[in-house]
This record gives sequence, C-alpha cells and structure tokens, in this order.
Amino acid sequence: MAVLSDVVKDARIVGLLASAFFTQTSQLSAGENDFPHNSNNTISKKIENQLPDVLQNLKDQGRIAGSNINLAHYTYQSLSEASQKLFCIVANRSTKSASESILSQKDFTGTTLAQTLAQLTSTKFHPLLEPQRNEIIENFLIELGNPGELNQASWGVCGTGLVYQLFQDFPAEAARLTGALLMPEVNCKFKDGSPLERALFTLEPDRSPGRSTTERLLMSALMERANGSLKYCTVCDSHFNPSNGAISHIGLTNLEISTLYGAVFAQPQAWRERPNTASGLMEFLKEQSTSLSFVPVSLHWSKNEAVPKTYKHALLVPEPSINQHRTLVSEGSSAQKIDENHFVLVVKVEADKVFFRNLHGPSSLPKGTILTNPPRILEDPKLGIESMAYNEIANRLLAVFRPQE
Repeated sequence: MAVLSDVVKDARIVGLLASAFFTQTSQLSAGENDFPHNSNNTISKKIENQLPDVLQNLKDQGRIAGSNINLAHYTYQSLSEASQKLFCIVANRSTKSASESILSQKDFTGTTLAQTLAQLTSTKFHPLLEPQRNEIIENFLIELGNPGELNQASWGVCGTGLVYQLFQDFPAEAARLTGALLMPEVNCKFKDGSPLERALFTLEPDRSPGRSTTERLLMSALMERANGSLKYCTVCDSHFNPSNGAISHIGLTNLEISTLYGAVFAQPQAWRERPNTASGLMEFLKEQSTSLSFVPVSLHWSKNEAVPKTYKHALLVPEPSINQHRTLVSEGSSAQKIDENHFVLVVKVEADKVFFRNLHGPSSLPKGTILTNPPRILEDPKLGIESMAYNEIANRLLAVFRPQE
C-alpha cells in the first residue's frame, strides 16, 4: 500500500541528505538573493554524527535543553537507520527566530515538537497505516527537514498551499495535526477550536502516485475543513453535498481559503480580486509582500487539453473501501481547452519578476529551467520556488489575500 515508489522514496531521502551534507551554516545567512523561508535553516556539517553529538552541539549553542533532549534520545532509538539520519537533520533546523532547534518549538497547545515526535514513534497508527509505519515516518521526517518536498501531485488541492507555511514556520503544529491523522481515532482540534477530521478514503492509497501518506492525509483533511457543510472525497478530488450526493466543485474558493486560514492559524483572510485593475492588484501585492513572508495569491494558470466531465453524484453514504466507491460521470465528446486557476504563495516581489512557492513541489530539473503553460522560471528546484515576469503575473493575477484586520 506504499504511496511512493521505492525509487521516489529513496530519491527524497538521498536528496535531503545530500542537501544537508553540502550546505554549510554560513552559506544560509541572509543575502540579497535569499528567500525569506531559506535564511533560518541551520544544518550541521556532520550529518553522519550520531544524535548525542548533534544534541550536544545544539545544547552548547543554547538551542535545546531539558526534557526535550531526553525525548529526542527516546525518539531516535525507536527509528530505523534511515530515519535516524533524517531525524538529525530535523533536529538541526532552526525555528523562525533561529534561536532554537525546532524540537523545542511549541505547537498551538503548548506541546513541543520533541514531545509530539516521541508520542508519534511510540503509539500504534491506524490499522490500515501501521504496516507502512517506517515509510510513513521516513517521509514525514523528510517533509519536516525540508518543507520544499511538500507537493500536491495531480490533485486539485493547491488551495491547501498553506501547508508549506505551516511546515516552514510552525513545524510543531504541522506535526500535531499530521500525527493526529495517523492515529486510530482522530482526537484533535485546529487552533480555532474546530475539529480535525479525516477525509473520505485517505486511509487507503491514492489512485495515482506522487504524494506521501502524510501529504494525502493532511491536505485532504484541510480540504474537508474548508468546505463548510460539504464533504470532500479524495477519490473524486471533489466536494459534494452529503444530503443528495451532488458534486459541487473542485479545489477551493476564495471564501474557503479564508476559512482554512481561520482554522489553522485562527486568522481568516480578506482578499482583493478583479475587477480591480491589474496595476491596482499588483500594488496591493507589493504592499503585502513588504510585511508578510508569504502572500497567498490566486492566478489564472493555464489552458489544458482535456475531455470535459460532468460529475453528477458522489457517495451518499461513506463506503468502507475505495473498491466500493462509485461516482456517476458523463464525458464530453471531444477534448477542449479548459481554464485552470492556481493558488501559490508569493515570497518576494522585484521590479521585473515575482517569486513564489508552487505546491507542485520540488523538481529534478536544473535551476534556471524555463517552464511553460504558463511561462515561468525554476529558481530553486529543491524548494519548489519559481518566478514569473512581473507583467505576466499582473495579467494573470485574480486575487491577493491578507490577514483580516
């Protein structure tokens, strides 16, 4: 039931280890070309060290202390060899303030990441997930060590792009929510007090590869939280009305994105959208980017060749297995150009181009690769950072979000 193939999983592990090995702490200090999310990742030169050496180094630097050290030892001893190396990389990540290891960071309930990981590695997962325990933990540690690994694959869940912000700036909270979804029973609430729920079919493998188990669980749960009285089906990748089974829509609306930010960060978003002029929206985007590390925006993304489908009904009653899932679909007679919108997180605005984090995730292509549909440049393959010409963004910009006042 593995979501990622062995080749993809090994590539993620090797990529993260190689990145940590060749990255010196001094190289990560802020510079004119650094992105806001990249300046606080301090990674040890000697990632092959055993955890006691890593923790002693952190203790000497004043970045970890007390019970978190004992909890880290406990967690380390319960991990596979591959996960032990990944855990050392996670331990060396700094918090947003760069003053402590993320193991000392507290989630919104006051629990440290060290506490959450110790519980995660000592508690049995849901019976359908327990057989993949080692793989799930490995991939989750990769995502904690480098949030740039997060990706939506082929699912229309770009509206959950805040997961990158969550893993980058609030990794303890990311672990709290994700860990709860791995348990036999989900007993967890978002920061705003609303319940966290598993979406339909997220305990079973995705219908196509590309996402880890933790990505599938968390992104789908966020879709479920955002849609109000609707239900989200992972197989259909759609929201439907549970009273009559009629499918409503794919993706998230602006209001649903605002709702999601309100749940996760207790900070709903306001937004400006067309018919404001392109120049007016761009000025608003520049204004927000001066005070926010991440500015959520919606873009007109591309026109894709596809056969139109009319989704009529999804499940009226949740079934126990994907094999029993039924969705009535009628297809058009020929392929058409279909407009697609996309949600990204802007990290920097310059005079001639705009940099953003794309939930399509990391890439094996080299830095500087020119991408098409829409035209853009791959700026940081490992982090999924791309750029688009200023005028191109201006023509495609649909909405700019900011925290409600």
